[in-house]
Amino acid sequence: MQTERKDLENQVEFRVTVPAEKVDNAMNMATSRLGQDAVIPGFRKGRAPTNVVKAFLGKEKIKEEALSALLEESIEEVYEKENITPLFSPQIKVEQFEEGMPFIFRMTVDPWPEFELPPVEQVKLDLPPPVVTDADVEKTIFRLRESYAALIPKEGPAEIGDVVVVRWRLGDEPWATEMLELGKESFLPEFDQNLQGAQAGETKTISVDLKGEKADIEVQVVEVKQKELPPENDEFAQNFQVSNLAELREKVRTDLKNYMENEYQKQLKEEFLRKYIELIPLEFSSHAREKALANYVESFKDYLRSTGRMLDDFLGRIGLTEEEWRETVARNQAVQTLKEQIVLWQVADERDIQVEESELREALRNREDADPESIYASLRRRKALDELFHDWQVSTILSQKETEEGR
Repeated sequence: MQTERKDLENQVEFRVTVPAEKVDNAMNMATSRLGQDAVIPGFRKGRAPTNVVKAFLGKEKIKEEALSALLEESIEEVYEKENITPLFSPQIKVEQFEEGMPFIFRMTVDPWPEFELPPVEQVKLDLPPPVVTDADVEKTIFRLRESYAALIPKEGPAEIGDVVVVRWRLGDEPWATEMLELGKESFLPEFDQNLQGAQAGETKTISVDLKGEKADIEVQVVEVKQKELPPENDEFAQNFQVSNLAELREKVRTDLKNYMENEYQKQLKEEFLRKYIELIPLEFSSHAREKALANYVESFKDYLRSTGRMLDDFLGRIGLTEEEWRETVARNQAVQTLKEQIVLWQVADERDIQVEESELREALRNREDADPESIYASLRRRKALDELFHDWQVSTILSQKETEEGR
């Protein structure tokens, strides 16, 4: 096999010539494979002579099978010969494929980028740790009281904070019942705004935006209720396995501190990875960017489906069309995700990070549709990030210690 290489910007193009004898061999093997499964009248399955198989299947069917097999084999041979690891499947253009003649095709490859990993010490972050304030504690206790609130029927108009029970329908659809707390916009923002001031027994027509189109919804206000919060005292505190209000405040402060510390560590790790990747000059072709975008969109749709949602629902909440979301949020995130995968995989390779079989089995438990290779790669990259982040934390602590000792 002969290859002519041409280096492009962030890509490599090859013109590949495969000898005619390999083409003839591929055609013969394709005829044999297809003949094994072909049901040809007058012959037992897999027993028809070659000339009969060719006549029955037709030349184009055999050529298609042979081309697919020979192309796959040739691409792998080019990768091995040229020592290339591809980011994505190559772009292929067949120039010649005929029996008795050399097979000629062009392949354009996005190669795995070559780079050196920078020292973690180069990452500088200014992300102050969280502080639990007295106001945070009081807000949390207020929310706890809200969760124990009694709903009392209210005379008069509904106000923010009240709970409104409504029946609604769109057109001739059946009536549906909804309980809404005004001010939280938990259903549709238009409902929240139009129901302020409404009273029990009132009927309204509310115009809403559904997937970019205006629709009128008929609404009947069944009942207006106001929340009656329990008093903030020791008796209320005993609902949370403490003796008094002072202990509840201390418990809330501790829980908030633990929660905020966990969230801070997550945010710190994300920011560290983002800053670390900024130190590495990674550029991609337009083809690679489009492939990364397509992969990201499909992955995001799978995630939404796993949570019982659809992309249209998500887009409605953020107020973007699919095209707007693709070209802004999704495109940027796709490239960032690709960079993260490349960098963390190289970290895993250089540090010889492995995933134990027991770890993989645990990750796959109750995930029958999951791709084991994809889960393995995700676990390996996660372990690489954990190691990298740990090293940065250690280096930061040592640097701070040296600074304090030098004062």
